[in-house]
Amino acid sequence: MAYVTRILVIEADDALSQKLIDRLESEGFKAQAVKNRAQASVILRSLRFDAILSEVRLPDGDGEQIYREALPFLGSTPIIFMTASTNVDQAVRLLKAGAADYVKKDRDISPLIARLQQVISERAASKGKRWPEPIAISAGMIDLKSRLERLAATSASALILGEAGCGKEILARYMHGLSARAGEPFVVVRCGGLVGHDGDRTLLGEVTHTSANGGDQLRIGALEHVGRGTLLLDEIGELQAPFQEKLVQVIDSRQFSRIGDLATSVPFEARILATSHLSAEALRARLTPDLLNRIAVIEIIVPPLRNRQADIEPLIAALLPDVAAELGVPTIPLEAAAIAAIHAHDWPGNVRELRNRLVRALSFAKGSKIGVEDVFPKETAEEMRESAKATLDEARIEAERQHIRQALKLNQGRVGRAARSLGISRVTLWTKMKRLRLSHDEVFKDEKKQ
Repeated sequence: MAYVTRILVIEADDALSQKLIDRLESEGFKAQAVKNRAQASVILRSLRFDAILSEVRLPDGDGEQIYREALPFLGSTPIIFMTASTNVDQAVRLLKAGAADYVKKDRDISPLIARLQQVISERAASKGKRWPEPIAISAGMIDLKSRLERLAATSASALILGEAGCGKEILARYMHGLSARAGEPFVVVRCGGLVGHDGDRTLLGEVTHTSANGGDQLRIGALEHVGRGTLLLDEIGELQAPFQEKLVQVIDSRQFSRIGDLATSVPFEARILATSHLSAEALRARLTPDLLNRIAVIEIIVPPLRNRQADIEPLIAALLPDVAAELGVPTIPLEAAAIAAIHAHDWPGNVRELRNRLVRALSFAKGSKIGVEDVFPKETAEEMRESAKATLDEARIEAERQHIRQALKLNQGRVGRAARSLGISRVTLWTKMKRLRLSHDEVFKDEKKQ
């Protein structure tokens, strides 16, 4: 029997809903409709669909809320949002969160159906497709990329550590795309959101026994939805103790039971990856040794953007076209002063902050090039004037500081060894550190904060 593509329609307007159902079924799809957020939330936890058409505004909420609540269950299921009046900010939020498209309603639904068919076709064609390779020009990222590629060939669990915004989830997805599990789901569980019964339901799923007709209602949890794919435990340091114990049991037994159905064992065959903005030492104070030892079989540390000076301009080159396409505006280059100011910035928000600043810059830039004030609009006028005076030579000085910092870290603060690794004498290194006002305390300030 041939497989029939299943579509869920979330639409409060009965006439439009029926029109969509009729058209979808005439195109060979199997369609099902719900009218509000409550119904959608239930069915998305109970059944799997190949694609979803959802109205943005619903009687008891909106499609955006549904989408965010159902993300642990959706996996890679594409969703197209329909709206009577477009909202640019909302569209940007939804598309950045992973929605397939955001389209305006029209009397003629043919373009919408055509877009749905295209999305389904693209998903089928991209099954198992690799994620884009991470930008790896700096020595730290070259080494990291090599480790990810070797690790992808195994089934070992791994802990990915790094500051907020440095791209930990993106690297986890890249590794999944390289692995033999690439065609299977990649499911993200936000550990901070696992609380009480709702957390159990999100993780394990639930069977509700109904007395009316004797049937059971099934809600599939993340452990079941992931199948033989990759389960990413995002910010594992926020995982509460009861869930830590449950995960240890699942990892050891490779099976679990849904809530309300303890008699049935569901196999767990996924690979587990985890992320945290904390250091390994800080995680030891938050996680049980049993869980940490099972998750942190291999540790991957993602360097912050301030230590990746060589990657900054390639990142800008990669991000600008993507941001421009998202905003529907032409790509324009950056002025040399803006590039210099970017190199000099400390980037506490890392790559995420860089992308957000480029979004703002392209949205409001008035000239033919992106200036300093476009990238750093919130700084004071004096700070902007100082940044605008920055030169590429000053940026290179900052890069030298970061290079020496990295060498000292790799050599545990031993100046002699760091000097040899840099190919200079101990005296020269001390002189450079004094000139650059670089002390041991500053080199290891990030570790001390944690």
